[in-house]
Amino acid sequence: MKNSFDFAAFIYCDYRALSAGNRQQILKNIYQALVMRGKLLLDVFSMKKYEAFEERNTWDNYPGGGFWSANEHLAIERLKKYPDHVTLEQTLVIEKQAVTNYNIWNCYFTVERLKKEVEDAGFKMIEVFGDVTGASYTADSPAIAILLEK
Repeated sequence: MKNSFDFAAFIYCDYRALSAGNRQQILKNIYQALVMRGKLLLDVFSMKKYEAFEERNTWDNYPGGGFWSANEHLAIERLKKYPDHVTLEQTLVIEKQAVTNYNIWNCYFTVERLKKEVEDAGFKMIEVFGDVTGASYTADSPAIAILLEK
C-alpha cells in the first residue's frame, strides 16, 4: 500500500495509548502509505488534560451489567499518574466466572513534543488545532490536533 492514500486520520486520541516505539512504527507505516504531499490528521491529549487528571480508587457494582460486561459484575478502578506525563486507568472486572484486568495507558503531549515526534518520522506540521473539528488551539485545550504533510 505504499504511496496509495491522499489522506489518513488517526483520531479519538488513540495515538496516546501507544508506546514511543509503537508510535514511531505507526507513523512510519502511515508515511509510507501516503502519496507525496499526502496529509495526516492526528490528535492527542494535551498537558491541560494531564493536569486535570485526578488519581483515585473507586469501585462500582453493576447488577444489571454495564460498560465492561453485559453480565452482573463489580468494577474496581484505579487512576494513577506516572512520570513523563503518563497515566494509567486500570479496571478490574470481577464476574461470577471470571476476573479480567483492563489497563489503559495514556501519554500526554505539548505541541513541541508532538511536533518533534512527527518530524522525526518525516512529516511536516501544517497546522495545529484544539480538536479534530478545527477549533482554535489554546493553552486550555484538552486535546491537540495537528494536520501533517508527507
